[in-house]
Amino acid sequence: MAAEMKLLSASPSVKNWPLSLLLSALLVLTAAAGLALQVFGTNAAALVAAAGVALTVIPAMRAANTEYSVTSARITARSGVLSKTEVSILLSEVLELRLRRSPLQRAMGLGDLEVAGETRSILLVGLEDPEQARDRIHSLAGK
Repeated sequence: MAAEMKLLSASPSVKNWPLSLLLSALLVLTAAAGLALQVFGTNAAALVAAAGVALTVIPAMRAANTEYSVTSARITARSGVLSKTEVSILLSEVLELRLRRSPLQRAMGLGDLEVAGETRSILLVGLEDPEQARDRIHSLAGK
């Protein structure tokens, strides 16, 4: 039996969370303005700034700790910051590929790809160029 070859590797794009990033930037700017103008107490401004930083860092950490890979035999999704999760589907078990794209995702060139297998599904979230990933998996699975 031939060894598995890695054919495709991807991760969720940080661009997948633009509203979260926008809100966090707004909170950081509000906190900075509050500190500068002394409108808020120092503690309130620091809490607002911390919330903004957290809303920026959490999606970035989630994206940085998620990896999707397609080998010659299987599709695998690994994710998790503290606890790690890994889900795989054999290419021979792939039944259907579903591409989902919101209007915002379409504008940013992103999309979510659900790979439905015989016993489970894997959702590949926030892929850049999801059509290419879908077409590649489709050709490898022989569907």
